[in-house]
Amino acid sequence: MESNNINETLGLTTEGENNNQNIEENKYPAIKTIIKINKVFAIILGITSIIAALVANDYSGFVSISIIAGGLTIILLLLGIAEFFKIMIDIEFNTRNK
Repeated sequence: MESNNINETLGLTTEGENNNQNIEENKYPAIKTIIKINKVFAIILGITSIIAALVANDYSGFVSISIIAGGLTIILLLLGIAEFFKIMIDIEFNTRNK
């Protein structure tokens, strides 16, 4: 009954758990692709909104501030959607293990 590994004794690391982590890495490839696409779109939108704000600054300061505010809002929404998908995957993994 005595175990050589303290982690096994405490139940922190088991072969089944490591196996589940390997399965988790291969699950939901489409959602993980959507997460990556959302992050790439957020980066592209950030760069585009900065460039548009610099171009619009020649015409009006209010327009450039509006472009930056709108760009930041959409960036935060895209990153929030990506994080939401990651949370859903984590919740599914945790409920499957219990």
